[in-house]
Amino acid sequence: MDKIDPKWSIYCYTWNELEEDILKLVPKIRACGIKFNAIYGVPCGGLMLATKLHYIFDWPIIFGGMDRRTLVVDDISDGMKGGVTLLPYRKRGIVTATIFYHQNSQVEPNIWLRKKEVDYIYFPWQNSPEPIRQILLSP
Repeated sequence: MDKIDPKWSIYCYTWNELEEDILKLVPKIRACGIKFNAIYGVPCGGLMLATKLHYIFDWPIIFGGMDRRTLVVDDISDGMKGGVTLLPYRKRGIVTATIFYHQNSQVEPNIWLRKKEVDYIYFPWQNSPEPIRQILLSP
């Protein structure tokens, strides 16, 4: 888990927001004009999104052999870790999609829904942030 600075502004993204965002993401994916035949979720944050989209589009989730008909997804394209996670895919002309995009990222996804406007986004598939973890584990 990332070390969270207590001074950071934190946004806790919820499962309900994910469900709502999937409904917004699907038309954007359809509108991009590519007939995708597979999906790849960048570990770890992209795996949840890939799984949800797999069930909607009935595309196989793949773990290699991506081409221009593969949609690559992640939860965020972020400047926090250099913003380069999606760079190898974009260099190959592969379409990328994320829920969040941060303007300091070196790669702007082809498709994204929300602009990151806080220091840290906690996703529900991550371990609990430290303050919550301490409460849960206290006797």
